[in-house]
Amino acid sequence: MIPQLPKVPSDSFIGRYMEYMSGLETAQVFDFWSALWLMSVAFGRTVIVDRPRLPVHMNIFAIFVAESGWARKSTAEKEAMKIAREFVLKNRPETILVADATSPQQFVNELVTQTKTNGEATAVIGISELVRFLGRGAMSTDMPGLLTD
Repeated sequence: MIPQLPKVPSDSFIGRYMEYMSGLETAQVFDFWSALWLMSVAFGRTVIVDRPRLPVHMNIFAIFVAESGWARKSTAEKEAMKIAREFVLKNRPETILVADATSPQQFVNELVTQTKTNGEATAVIGISELVRFLGRGAMSTDMPGLLTD
């Protein structure tokens, strides 16, 4: 069952992005979440939900799930990552971009190096196969905690 999408103004970023993607015949739900993810890339950690005890920095994690070859998951992901890459390279060149397979250890090493250099580390991750990024070994059990820290 495909979820009902919220009404999106056609002149908003999300509306324009979904119109742009319509020619690629990707699932609209993927386009909607890709647009939200791209907004999170642009805003970075500046969007904060003011909670009584501890503010929450917004991070968007979107995982596209569908039968292989049916909804064009990879097309939706690659197109969003192309836009994210261009934005990051122009506006936040210190951000780690993960678009291809990398080992969890290599990713952690990049985060450590960036933290030592800049006092913090930021990353944008857009990959087609989640298991290749998370890994299958012992390190994979630590990755969800690292990504949400």
